Amino acid sequence: MGPTGRLVELDVSYRAIDFPGGSATCFGKVTETRVEKGIGLVELEIGVRNPEGVVTTPGRALVALPKKASF
Repeated sequence: MGPTGRLVELDVSYRAIDFPGGSATCFGKVTETRVEKGIGLVELEIGVRNPEGVVTTPGRALVALPKKASF
């Protein structure tokens, strides 16, 4: 997100336990981009995956990002 980005929405579901000291991989994938009222919005599929490949914490996030300056 960087210093000028902002988390607008976060929705996650804790479906299994990730143990302290265990290995886990966080991931994210852009699923949609759009502009609303001059604000750039990015929707993401996010989650945590355990060593067995099971997604223990699936979710989605909506992030507001500044639009790039046009020259």
